[in-house]
Amino acid sequence: MTRFQTVLLLALISATAACKPRSSADATTPIFQAPPEYGLAFNDDVAGARLSYGAPDSDDVELIMSCYKGSGRIMVTDLWHERAEVTARSGQAQTSYGGKVSKNLEGDGSQVDFWARPADPPLVAFRGSGELTLLSGEKNLSLKALPTEMPAVESFFAACGAKAP
Repeated sequence: MTRFQTVLLLALISATAACKPRSSADATTPIFQAPPEYGLAFNDDVAGARLSYGAPDSDDVELIMSCYKGSGRIMVTDLWHERAEVTARSGQAQTSYGGKVSKNLEGDGSQVDFWARPADPPLVAFRGSGELTLLSGEKNLSLKALPTEMPAVESFFAACGAKAP
């Protein structure tokens, strides 16, 4: 991968991550309430692959998973949480990750970035079920892929170099 491709991928990830988390629940409710139009979208380009959870055809996202093709490593950008410690859970599988908290590009919110591997138990379970919850402190972000979105989930993990479960 060239330096230009690496810079381009990071710029795309940062641009996509430039949104403020939102909830249809009141400000004291720590559970993310996704608008009905939210869903999963897979994007594939020369440098890498992305699986985003948010409004279709927009930069209104809450979660971005990205990887360099075949790398076996996934960068998770979580725009809902504000703490460096995030626990991923899917079914009975659970793994805690230490991440980096930073301001989003608009500067009016935070994001947490952490590295995971496709073979991590909650990501294997997510790949099979389409269900994933990220927990941090008292807040959680849960998503459930629709049956029509499962090919996007599979395509993302395949692009990252993950073997089918």
